[in-house]
Amino acid sequence: MLVAVCVIAFVIHRSYQASQASPWTDVSTAMRHYDYPKALKLTEELVAAHPDDYYPHSYLGYIYLQMGDLAHAEAEYSHSYDLWPSEDMKKKLEAVRKREESGNSKTK
Repeated sequence: MLVAVCVIAFVIHRSYQASQASPWTDVSTAMRHYDYPKALKLTEELVAAHPDDYYPHSYLGYIYLQMGDLAHAEAEYSHSYDLWPSEDMKKKLEAVRKREESGNSKTK
């Protein structure tokens, strides 16, 4: 399931990157080097510059997911879904919520 999320995020990222090359190139480079703090900072700047664009929120959710921060990943995917209620985004959001639930049931 995580592989599917990664592939989908990559495909969306590539199509978006073609139209927004410069800032996303730096984010992509940071992600390829597993520099999540840098990718997070750069993507947060993109979210601040484009708060009503679903894609930066979706990618921020992906970064949080890679960092293991399910609560923030869920919040960003949820915000992205509110901005662009696609089936793909719904699946990402449901997958994170399912992981959160399974993690919470283990701690009880």
